[in-house]
Amino acid sequence: MTSLWSSTDFPYFCLRDRQRTRALESAINATVRPGDLVLDAGAGTGILALLAARAGARRVFAVEIDPVLCDHLRRTVAANRLEHVIMVSQDDARNFAGAEVSVLTIELVETGLIDEGLIEVWNALVAAGVVTAETRCIPAGYVTYLQFGYADPSFYGFSIDALRHDWSYYDHDPRAWEPSRFIPLGHRQPVWSASLAGLPVDPEVRARIRVPDTADPVNALRLTGTLDLPGYGPFADSPTLNGPKIIPVALPIDRPPEVEVSYTMSGGYATFACRPWVPATLAPEPELTTPRT
Repeated sequence: MTSLWSSTDFPYFCLRDRQRTRALESAINATVRPGDLVLDAGAGTGILALLAARAGARRVFAVEIDPVLCDHLRRTVAANRLEHVIMVSQDDARNFAGAEVSVLTIELVETGLIDEGLIEVWNALVAAGVVTAETRCIPAGYVTYLQFGYADPSFYGFSIDALRHDWSYYDHDPRAWEPSRFIPLGHRQPVWSASLAGLPVDPEVRARIRVPDTADPVNALRLTGTLDLPGYGPFADSPTLNGPKIIPVALPIDRPPEVEVSYTMSGGYATFACRPWVPATLAPEPELTTPRT
């Protein structure tokens, strides 16, 4: 077994997500200028590479690691007679060693930037000099939020303690999908933000957040985020992009007023931790000694 999931299903699903694709199209049209060199990191179906070519890019490097997607992407480029503009490469985008690019499309976004490799790929491209302070990036930045709440664990007569991906399309047909049954408690709190502007990004996130002062049960955190898309504005989520995640947490019976949340971006949810925050104690000052004469 070389993969746990289908490598072709979700890219096509994303292609059919009109809200997602139109928002990214707006960003590309506002960002790409005639004659630009564009790198599409994680090209998938190639829709962003195609949009960049239509916006006037002189050359688009479409880098995709999956061989099946690459094969179909080459066919797509040929079908649109864009071989002179779009160069398809089957490779890990972290290994791209071409010239400095004018524009980077790096829609390797999973909520909170935890699971997908945006930050890991970004840092590799910055280190290689492919991305500089002059490179325009899509997205141009990201903000991550957390909010406490209660997630009913009941499913089909069992108590299920699982990470939930609450895509918006689940709510479109209640006959097909079980409801989420998440009750938000307290305010949504920002825990991380950064602009993608030519500098490396520290993947380690550590933030203190307030625990809601309520008698209601609290057993989960809802993770959300916002992309900064030039020409479009803040983008929260769509049926296939950046959907809210419900993360189970276990707070002590005597709830602390604050917790510390930590995780590694591009490191996966196994790195996520939520602990009561304990103020650091001040180290005792060293004793002063009189120097001998």
